[in-house]
Amino acid sequence: MYEDLRRRVAAIPGVQSAVLTRGLPMQTAGTPLVTDDADATVASSAVAGAIWAGPGYFDLLRIPILFGRPLDERDRPDTPRVAVISETMARQYFGAVNVVGRRFRPERDPNGWMEVVGVVGNLRENPDEDIPGTDAWYLPYRQPTAGPITELTYVVKTSPDASIIPSVRNAVAQSDPDVPIFDAVTMEERFARFTVTERLSANLTAMLGVMGVFLAGVGVYAVLAFSVRRRLPELGIRAALGARPSDVRRSVLREATLLVVVGVAVGATVSVFVRPLLDANLFPIGVSQSAAVALAGAGVVLTATISTIVPAIRASRVDPVRALAGR
Repeated sequence: MYEDLRRRVAAIPGVQSAVLTRGLPMQTAGTPLVTDDADATVASSAVAGAIWAGPGYFDLLRIPILFGRPLDERDRPDTPRVAVISETMARQYFGAVNVVGRRFRPERDPNGWMEVVGVVGNLRENPDEDIPGTDAWYLPYRQPTAGPITELTYVVKTSPDASIIPSVRNAVAQSDPDVPIFDAVTMEERFARFTVTERLSANLTAMLGVMGVFLAGVGVYAVLAFSVRRRLPELGIRAALGARPSDVRRSVLREATLLVVVGVAVGATVSVFVRPLLDANLFPIGVSQSAAVALAGAGVVLTATISTIVPAIRASRVDPVRALAGR
């Protein structure tokens, strides 16, 4: 029934390929393993991630085959148990990359020996290229397991403009109307579900950043407005002695520039010590510290410039008589 449904889904217009797996794509289930090498340096309690996969799995997810072969139609319930492992697992468990023909088994299954028939590229759970690949091994979903197969996942690759979820539901109903579909979503929607906490944190952080910029602008405006208010007698005397409005504006802008330069310098110095703490507790943002400081400094300068316009214009329009009278 599973194979019949896979063929029905693969025949839907817009579908490029369809494969079977258990669980979500690239989702691993940690299992302690034992290798066939009695002198192996890896302890038997070491855990690697198991992934159930069907024929075509590596092609669909673009996981390169480094040595040997992928899982295919030859891997049936009546054939010897086989597995494909990642490059990282090959190095860690066997000390080499090309380990086709070696064997290993789950620690809890003394008779569950599997032969390595292929080595594939690493599966990365994080896009940061500095993080090593995951210890992953792939086994055919059709071969005997510790328990019955009660749930399978169809991974369907479609053309960019295809919306085939309703067609998939129809195909399932035609194959067997009693089979339930627990979930049918795109990988983009699935990714959004898994990253809801991170996106919420990012949005809250962005809101705090916007609030910080707003408060910085209000602060600069308040300080300059207060300074202009205190300097009204001085500005009145300058205007009475022939100072032009542009001279008065330059004087106010000069004071604002000094405030901004000092603020950016202090902020940049503090960020040197704060950035390592953030990197240790948050996901890497992929932006160099110099670029982050330049971006933040540009934002502060822009905010300060906008906040300075009103006090500068007000100072340039001061009435000498009212200023000297203290009003």
